Amino acid sequence: MSRYNIRRPVYSALLIGIALLFSYIEFLIPFDFGIPGVKIGFANIAIVSVLYLFDFRIAFAVQAGRILLSSLLFGNLVSFSYSISGGLLSLIGMMLLIKVKWLKMIGVSSVGGLLHNIGQLAVAIIVTKTIKLGFYLPVLAIAGIITGLLVGIVSGLIVNYFPKSLLIKAGFGRKINKRGEEMEKVYEFLKSAGVYYLATVDNSQPRVRPFGTVNIFEGKLYIQTGKSKPVSKQISENPLVEICAFKDGEWIRVSGELVEDDRVEAKKSMLDAYPDLRAMYNENDSNTQVLYFKNAVATVCSFTKAPEIIRF
Repeated sequence: MSRYNIRRPVYSALLIGIALLFSYIEFLIPFDFGIPGVKIGFANIAIVSVLYLFDFRIAFAVQAGRILLSSLLFGNLVSFSYSISGGLLSLIGMMLLIKVKWLKMIGVSSVGGLLHNIGQLAVAIIVTKTIKLGFYLPVLAIAGIITGLLVGIVSGLIVNYFPKSLLIKAGFGRKINKRGEEMEKVYEFLKSAGVYYLATVDNSQPRVRPFGTVNIFEGKLYIQTGKSKPVSKQISENPLVEICAFKDGEWIRVSGELVEDDRVEAKKSMLDAYPDLRAMYNENDSNTQVLYFKNAVATVCSFTKAPEIIRF
């Protein structure tokens, strides 16, 4: 058996334990919203995070294992039927929606919360043989969407700050590697172009200036400037920017949100890539600023072929 095949059940077991811990916390500290059947669903934070960080098979194993163990420890056969129907319907729905590129994690999680409550309500109707329970659907639908939003926000923080290098070392880096390959295309284009133009907004006035620094650090695309420059203040006030570059009959536009990384390691990586900048900047000074793209969309265009869309 390969190391990857060994790691899969080991990581699945570890993640089931984490999800079960979330269920136990919710069992110990129930949040009463005054509406029967409505709860936050802390365990879904683990499920959504696993779905984005790992893959559907791992998420399915974690969801099924968590539901089985929590029902044995804290519930019964009836609670198992409710949980398994809602949990699996929610997971399958999110698995399908995650492939929709324009739909963000919060949206996927919200639909997951909605499907979870729909699945549980369907089982309640079957078990009690009371079709009138269907009138409860609007309340559960709204509750599912709201709790899904909360779960999506927390899961997004976990996914964004989770060290991706650990996934690659563990053998689960296929998603990240594919995404990295796409981002590498953007990096190579900007690097070979030599100069690109960064557009920001100064109050309501657009501002554009040439830039030349671009670097990949920890799987993210970085640019560099100085905190004393007006562009730094403009990015701070409105981090939504766009850059454009042209080379060999093609041009690229990259739009997204710039996020400052104040770590010395990130600054050092940039300055090591551009040693000439050390005449003006230092990773330990208070002026050097590096920022990475978040939720970026790159469009590569030319007059001879269809545009290529790259998301990273």
